Amino acid sequence: MKVLFLTNIPSPYRVDFFNELGKFCELTVLFEREGYVTRDESWMNYKFDTFRGVILKGISLGKYEKISFAFLPYLIRKQFDFIIFGSVASVTGMLAVFCMRLFHIPYCIEGDGGLAGHGKGLKEVLKRMAISKAKLYFSTSVMLDKYYLKYGAREENIYRYPFTSVREKDILERPLDKEEKRIIRQRLGITEAHVVISVGSFIPRKGMDILIKAAAELDRDLGIYLVGGVPTEQYLGLKEEYHMPHLHFVDFMEKEKLAEYYQAADFFVLATREDIWGLVINEALSYALPVITTHQCIAGEEMIRDHYNGLLVESENIEALRDGMAEFIHSGQLTEDCAKGALETSRCYTVERMAERHMDILKAISVEKET
Repeated sequence: MKVLFLTNIPSPYRVDFFNELGKFCELTVLFEREGYVTRDESWMNYKFDTFRGVILKGISLGKYEKISFAFLPYLIRKQFDFIIFGSVASVTGMLAVFCMRLFHIPYCIEGDGGLAGHGKGLKEVLKRMAISKAKLYFSTSVMLDKYYLKYGAREENIYRYPFTSVREKDILERPLDKEEKRIIRQRLGITEAHVVISVGSFIPRKGMDILIKAAAELDRDLGIYLVGGVPTEQYLGLKEEYHMPHLHFVDFMEKEKLAEYYQAADFFVLATREDIWGLVINEALSYALPVITTHQCIAGEEMIRDHYNGLLVESENIEALRDGMAEFIHSGQLTEDCAKGALETSRCYTVERMAERHMDILKAISVEKET
């Protein structure tokens, strides 16, 4: 089977997925650009081991967009069994869809999340045109199903797949015990009796300020470790206002170092105001961490079950978040049980399963075509 993917950038987790998918089909991936200036250099250390990866040449339009027609030769030859778009809302993606329709070439759409717009304006019209005419949709969640449906998709053409950045080898075999965590904490210089970690950019959408305010009223033996770069003046001000020496800001770090912080923690919090997925949820679960997040996090909605592997709270509800954190601080049994549930959930969301599910869907569609 010959498959062509058109997507935005060769981010590490996407390259992992394509290298896995390339084991099952003859795969070509066209990347709109090499990367974003806002990403660190580690994102550029990719290897295309099992597939042909092509960085399209074109003209940059700001930090995140690029206009390119270099995809045309791949479409006109009509040599692929399936063509899948992972970025139909980009300029290049929309141009490619227009060409597909012009040459009467069927295509599929894959997404990890999406929030429907107000339906007005040229871009919304073009988005509807692109999405409504696809033959097949790969979806991660109920929310993405609704997104596709709003833009004209037919429900029977929507297929679910497990979205993740975690490989099977990345998942802990079992939760770490107290002694193992103590050793890791000692190595990291962590002195608090309990540890909560949150990972994400220090931007308002991620809700770090909500987490700080919720944790301010909890016991001072809870170490709060926020990993995401240089803290903003607002966050530094909150630390001073609430007198929180146990609040720590940690800069971005390599995957191996970040793994130590995950393993040192007792539980994970993402107090997000909005996340169309939230891959840090997948990562936290793979380290056997119970997860507290909000109903505005799609990964949370899809993966977290209350008191099985974590807890869901309403966004902006500081009291509910504080109470949820207190549960995991004071109930060792709850934390242990949810740690086991976290690993069970994580094993259902691996890059390997993600690739296998894509192939199962494509094979099923191929059989339908033949019959």
